[in-house]
Amino acid sequence: MRCTGVKGVLVAAVTVAAVGAGAPAHAHDGQHPWPTDGCTAAPDLVFRHACVHHDGCYAGHRASRAICDRRFLRDMRAACRGRPPVAASACTATAYLYYGAVRLLGDYFYHRPNPRDRIRTPVG
Repeated sequence: MRCTGVKGVLVAAVTVAAVGAGAPAHAHDGQHPWPTDGCTAAPDLVFRHACVHHDGCYAGHRASRAICDRRFLRDMRAACRGRPPVAASACTATAYLYYGAVRLLGDYFYHRPNPRDRIRTPVG
């Protein structure tokens, strides 16, 4: 697999995590009053719950961006607990990679005037 740029790094890390992660652990979140697309530009894997709630935190400005992002990391790390050691390590590494991506790129999405526009942003 040839990986270049941020997207390539994400794909490589997600592939490693997916191999060892086992079945995705999706929490039943029910309906949400905010728009969500899960993990936007990356596979949800075991992080759908964390991504949905991160979307809600950003959409409603329920907290500062830094707090939203810290909660996102906390929720992803919780999703990694209880997995076999190798899978847990790959999962946690992927969680930190996703966290790094939102810290690096999330300002644009946090400050969008219409959060529904964020969901229609093309991935590429």
